[in-house]
Amino acid sequence: MSVLTGIDPAESKATGVLFRRLLERQQTEIGSRVPWSIAELNLEDEDLNVLVRWLTSGARTAIVLAEASSWGSHLDPERRYHDPIVTGLLLHALYAEFVRRHGSEGSYWGSIRKLDWSDVNDSRLFHPNGQPTPFHRAVLERTAQELHLRNAFGLEGTQQWFSTGYLQFGFTRKGFNHRLPEWLSYPGHATSAIEALTAEPDLMSDSFLSVWQSLRGFRNGNLTEPQTRNKLSASPWILDEWLDELIKAARRRMHLSPSSGSADTFDRMVAFLSPPRLVFDGYHQPGFETGISHLADFDLPSDSYRLMIAGKERAAIHRDSHGDLLCNTLAPIRLPWTTQQTTAQLEETNSFRIAESQSLTCWLADEWIQVFNADGTRMEDAYSLSGSYSGGWHLLCPVSLELRVGRVLSQWTAPDQSWRIMTIDGSEDAALSLEGEIIWTLAEARQQGREQADLLSGVDLRVETLRENATRTNVHLFLPDGCALRWARTARQEVGWTTNNLIASIEVTQEHLERGIQFTLGLVANGKLCRKHVRRPIPFEGVAWFRGTRCTRGTISVLNAWEGRASRVRISPRRENEAEDPSHFVVTEGPKLVRRLREGPLTLGHLSGLGAPLNVWRNQYNESEPVLELAHAVIDGGLIHHVTIDAEKIHLHPAPGSFLRDDFQCCAWVGSQEVPMRLEKLSLACEKDEEWETWTAPNEYAHQSVNSIGIFFEGTCIGSWWNLNRWTLALPQCPDHVAADEYAKIIRVFRSPIRYRRIRNYIGDFLKRFPGEILSTWLSQETDVVLAADYRGITDLTDRADWIRATGILFERREIPLSIEDASQILEEFAPNLSTRNPESQLIDSVSELSNASPLLASAVLKTWLTDFALESLGRGRTREIRDEIACILRPSDARLEDFCRNVIRADDYFVIHHCEAFANSWPYLPLDQKRNISALFEHDVTRKLATSERIQRIIL
Repeated sequence: MSVLTGIDPAESKATGVLFRRLLERQQTEIGSRVPWSIAELNLEDEDLNVLVRWLTSGARTAIVLAEASSWGSHLDPERRYHDPIVTGLLLHALYAEFVRRHGSEGSYWGSIRKLDWSDVNDSRLFHPNGQPTPFHRAVLERTAQELHLRNAFGLEGTQQWFSTGYLQFGFTRKGFNHRLPEWLSYPGHATSAIEALTAEPDLMSDSFLSVWQSLRGFRNGNLTEPQTRNKLSASPWILDEWLDELIKAARRRMHLSPSSGSADTFDRMVAFLSPPRLVFDGYHQPGFETGISHLADFDLPSDSYRLMIAGKERAAIHRDSHGDLLCNTLAPIRLPWTTQQTTAQLEETNSFRIAESQSLTCWLADEWIQVFNADGTRMEDAYSLSGSYSGGWHLLCPVSLELRVGRVLSQWTAPDQSWRIMTIDGSEDAALSLEGEIIWTLAEARQQGREQADLLSGVDLRVETLRENATRTNVHLFLPDGCALRWARTARQEVGWTTNNLIASIEVTQEHLERGIQFTLGLVANGKLCRKHVRRPIPFEGVAWFRGTRCTRGTISVLNAWEGRASRVRISPRRENEAEDPSHFVVTEGPKLVRRLREGPLTLGHLSGLGAPLNVWRNQYNESEPVLELAHAVIDGGLIHHVTIDAEKIHLHPAPGSFLRDDFQCCAWVGSQEVPMRLEKLSLACEKDEEWETWTAPNEYAHQSVNSIGIFFEGTCIGSWWNLNRWTLALPQCPDHVAADEYAKIIRVFRSPIRYRRIRNYIGDFLKRFPGEILSTWLSQETDVVLAADYRGITDLTDRADWIRATGILFERREIPLSIEDASQILEEFAPNLSTRNPESQLIDSVSELSNASPLLASAVLKTWLTDFALESLGRGRTREIRDEIACILRPSDARLEDFCRNVIRADDYFVIHHCEAFANSWPYLPLDQKRNISALFEHDVTRKLATSERIQRIIL
């Protein structure tokens, strides 16, 4: 039954009425279950039509209130929720119901843009390139957090708004019509939304899981069609008009199996490069092709990027006059045939920072036979093929393998006579042999006998844990009764087994560590010759870093952020048992959640590089110590990898792929305890040898300390180096407030790793001496410093969120007292026109802004200002009114309170007993500095605002 019928969306109060109807439906259909999704409201086509009409009529008056001070609670008839929540829920509902009906997988915002947007709303909510504005995103994020919608906000490694959108409805009509057989056949090929709704503990939906199990049961023959129809028709995740199409789609392409399909499943998120395909040029020379795609689904705010593959620039991407990102070439990107597995990055042209990274797999040298279908797509398992046979198959194999049976349509051999590619006729059988023995046939790859398959399912291989610094490990082979071993190989090497207990010693290579070992077993099963192919990971405890052909094992002392983002990492912490799910572990940079673990190699994504350690925790909450340390500190040097200084020259060693330009500016911060600190311009020159390029400048500071060096492009620092052993010694000698302000600007603009453990005490003492100057500088929207005549360096706003949170952590841990002068100086930065007559709105904005850095800082500034300035100016009565209004706005709702407590209770009993005994009488006392793990909670919007509210109420009420 439609829930929104009978409402005229053009009426002035329609927005609030629609909002209340949706909340009432949520209580009726879902109740207290959280989190929840829009699909569970069970909205109909008529409800969507009402929301579409609301967008083009009644929504305009609500959405255009873009100034934060204009948001109130007048849209909600019951005045329980503020305007952003009211508008945000209607937008979430509109987007979900429209995209699931008319959109497709991987094009969320592109589908939403097809709605009828008015000019004023369009400019408020979208950039010209189709991406949502920060204001638009803030409304959607705040709504999802406040109303407990399923969301991906705060999860690094995800497209947060994109992923949140699909979590509201699961999948689209176009999506299941095109890809449902693959989703059901290959669990790893399902979309991130489907995986989250069926397997992610914090996001899973029992009702969606029931739908998915029903579809799989029907496809596998475990459910009849009437049974399946009955289960699907009762689910809010399935629209009535989908039912016939969904039933048909679930039984299409029944030849698909979980072991076949495209091999490149390394990155299951939306990728900016298409999977590589094997192609041949006009001279029949092989290579691989990929292309740029789905750029609109990524958050790419800069005006230009360059595509880097294996450290080389392959394409340039620029924003046109309409705001759209366009590639400088429409031609496919060609990779040489020797490319096996590599990493691609989208790198900001000006800052050289990596915005996105993706792994590409073309082929794997440890697999003897690799099969590509007619269009060049690599098949995951060469011994279990599916799909159309027209046009033939391409076989990539060593030259030592001979085609004994079959017709070769074309053939290419590598110049070093190591590998060959044969194109064979797919309409007849083919066989490859080694030294006269048949080891692969096309017929068997298409269909193996069920009798053999059942027996071979009992064959198992177990690899012993690789010891630290060891290069070999043992493999145990277990065979069922009726099965005997003839031979075994890894790649081209014969495996020697002990006769009695079938144990073999294997030399472990980098490829094995990253991808596991591929075994090919020749067996006799029930008197018949057969083969089994198994890939097993190498178990080990610790971390392995893979970059190009280089592999580094173990904890890194100082990790350069660009290297961390450009590397593939395999992380294997100590587990409580072998069956423990890797998703129970999380990677954090300091308190910042980077990503959850999963099996196999992964990329870390964005790292702040402000000196915090990189750790692995068993879960996100209530751990006293990490289970594994990946790096003692993460530092982002940008273009500068490291610096060496001798008596004559300063040598800057650039990061791989960087090059010196004439319009770069280089400055050094020099001086010491005896010599005043100052900025000096450096003139860089390029010196090259056969392998490396070094940038050098004359060293005119032999008797002084070179504290920091920065490289600037158009005023933004794109590379920096800090003398971590020396520069902080000058901070205790800072003479006055003027010098402190200058030092603070240089530290911010040059982006010092202020959380590095060897310098943070010096930084903390410096902050304690001059809190007003430093905090107003470090937390401001933009800071600049004079680098040279007519040239200024400015802060890079893209890293501001990471920087202000690091500043807040320093403040919290040093327990820095603030004077009225300090509080006023900070408020002047955030609310320059603050008046004692009408301070409420600006104070609220300032508190919200400061709470992003630290709830403690926000409440300390507000308490000091209210107590020492507003009280004196306004009197006790008016000050109390202002205080009560602010506290009322920031006070959490009962639902948010319960949700936070539920998260805390999930941690462990000791934590609950120790901190929450007095919960019935007052808000639980959860200071950041008492429980180390709680700082991770405060990275999320809900808990951060809860903490702000609790602090303000406890301190100033």
